[in-house]
Amino acid sequence: MKEFLISKKGIFCINLVLLILFAFSGCMKYEVSDDFIMEMVVSGAYTGSPSSFIMFMHPMIGIVLSMLYTFIATINWYFIFQIAVIFTSLCIISYTFLKYKKDNLSILLFMIFLLFFSNDLYLLVQFTKTATISLCAGCILILSNILDSKTINKKEVALGIFLFCVGYMIRNKCIYIVLFFSGLPVLFYGIKKRLKYIDFVNLVKKAGKVIFPCFLILIGLSLFSIGFVQRYPAFKAYKTYSAYRSDIVDYSYYSYEDNRLEFEKNGISENDFYTLVHWNFGDIEYYDLDKLKTVSTILNAYRDSQYTSIKGTIVNLINRQYKYYVSVWALILISLIGIFAIRNGIFQVLAVNFFAFCLLFLNMYLGRLNYRVEYSIFLAATAFLLFSIQISESRIEKFSDKVLIAVLIVLCVCRIPVYIPSYGKSSYDALFISWNNDLAKYNASFEKEKDMSVINEIKQNPNNFYYLGFYSNIQTLYLNYNPWKGIQKSEFKNAAFFAGIDTFHPDWMKQLEKHSINNPMEHLLKENVYFIENRPINEILTFIQEHYKVNVEMTLYKKIGSYYIWKIR
Repeated sequence: MKEFLISKKGIFCINLVLLILFAFSGCMKYEVSDDFIMEMVVSGAYTGSPSSFIMFMHPMIGIVLSMLYTFIATINWYFIFQIAVIFTSLCIISYTFLKYKKDNLSILLFMIFLLFFSNDLYLLVQFTKTATISLCAGCILILSNILDSKTINKKEVALGIFLFCVGYMIRNKCIYIVLFFSGLPVLFYGIKKRLKYIDFVNLVKKAGKVIFPCFLILIGLSLFSIGFVQRYPAFKAYKTYSAYRSDIVDYSYYSYEDNRLEFEKNGISENDFYTLVHWNFGDIEYYDLDKLKTVSTILNAYRDSQYTSIKGTIVNLINRQYKYYVSVWALILISLIGIFAIRNGIFQVLAVNFFAFCLLFLNMYLGRLNYRVEYSIFLAATAFLLFSIQISESRIEKFSDKVLIAVLIVLCVCRIPVYIPSYGKSSYDALFISWNNDLAKYNASFEKEKDMSVINEIKQNPNNFYYLGFYSNIQTLYLNYNPWKGIQKSEFKNAAFFAGIDTFHPDWMKQLEKHSINNPMEHLLKENVYFIENRPINEILTFIQEHYKVNVEMTLYKKIGSYYIWKIR
């Protein structure tokens, strides 16, 4: 049995069983709406035609996925692509971990990593986390060949470069997290081997043979992406607008009072500011690129002038309540085992955890720390720590088979609740669960509580046009869809997100042009135009009154399921 577990077939089967259990649990879903909106674009949910203009991924992925949707639209290729990358990456990481040592302790460490980190990857699919696991798998497989005293396995190196490049194409910024940790195993290896100058030179030459072609491929991918964006002016304009929008709403923003004089000097009222940062910037004539540049410049200047203390940043990190993070417990367990399992264990554990703290501190200091970034940091830290443990000299010679079996049984029993779906919550309520780092978010399922009533309302009234608000639609509507099935083409043919990550996207603009809409905010005043949102939209009313000089009122048109439909007159 043990021989099977550590074999290639055994590693594949273990990962396959995990995936099947997750798939049949009915709990797999996107963590955030960004993935759903990218799926909408490449599947043609807006225009009826699959589009290659994917927002946050490399254009090559958008091209391939849009082609697949053109051939078979009923399958959700976007979701399956991420699941395939996750599955392959976990298999490769498992194989690499067990390539060096095949003892009981190695099996235990491998299973801890797999069982603790697979929850987030499979049950809360999110492209940043998918990119990180792919980059880690590729990087570790490459490092295992560079640090191996034997000859380089060309097939393994090619697969490692492929996974590394796929991760880069999914989310290129994740490469910094992975590269930040990648130097540690090399450092530990050098200390263990006590490398002399000539040995170090030979290691660098060996690494160059692998890293140089990988570097050239990454350069080629970057040039292709730049060329693709330059080729399509509408997509280029969207990317520019999106960058400034992200610079405003993705960072922690300050109150209007902090910059009142600067905002008033530029004709931006208090309501204008909060309408923007609260994702209600539907007036694309007012909130154009120049306006976003102005707001971004003011906020960045103020951020630079503010002193954020080290103590304050650490307090903010403590308030993140990391004791509830499953990924943190995985890092803690493997760190504790590593201290006693290998020589220089304390040094290696402290080094990896210090690097993780530095990344957390930096992102918190910059105001860019969120759960998916935290998870990616803990994932990379644990993966590279585990790899370092495997290539280090062991201090524990024997580990009982009975103890191993007992511990694995306990771990598996503790995981049973993850596979049992929890019902009873609407998709709108789930929004608040996902904000809290509660274990309930993993097995929350909406198979029985799917609220497609508002979508049916939209479909049954093709002469009406519906704007979907940020908080109750962009943030929750995707939970009502089966992630394995593709969204129907033109699913939203008479609806659009009022303001979101797709604002000014070519497909979003085509949707407006098709309905002769010049300005979504102004369009709200037309007959048969409705706004779906569960939160107060007083900022929108005030904006209309201030800019259009008309008196308007908001009335509840209809309540459909968990959603409120409003009419502004």
